[in-house]
Amino acid sequence: MVFNQIRDFLLLFIFLFVLIYLLIQRNKKFFYETLVVFILALCIPFVIKILFPSLRPMTWYYGREFWGSFPSSHTTIAFSLAFLFWGKNLTLGLILTLFSIGIAILSIASLAHRQVDVLAGIIIALLINFILYSLNRFYAQYQKIKSKKSN
Repeated sequence: MVFNQIRDFLLLFIFLFVLIYLLIQRNKKFFYETLVVFILALCIPFVIKILFPSLRPMTWYYGREFWGSFPSSHTTIAFSLAFLFWGKNLTLGLILTLFSIGIAILSIASLAHRQVDVLAGIIIALLINFILYSLNRFYAQYQKIKSKKSN
């Protein structure tokens, strides 16, 4: 159970780090991007857990049923925020990625998740950020076309 507490602390650290960064930067666009990434990182694993219920590894250790193993929500949230920062500030993105790796390792060590659960969380985080990146590019091109038409 100590691993779970450390994992939760690391995720809380990432939340606070991102919050402080957003307050300092006062970048409205990045705030909305972060909010979208965070909401998607919360909702997508939740829906998958409902559609595909799976037992956690700790079930066999403790002799009780613990559900909601696949995918790892902690990992999805942590890596989603870390990958988002890669595009804004590479150094901060790498620091958040290191903390995210710690969360992934602790998720497995605490028997809360299997390796596949953590890997799925990382893949979902990559997809979320890819979708956001694609939408940003589409919007930028739309704005370019719109400005050319108005001239």
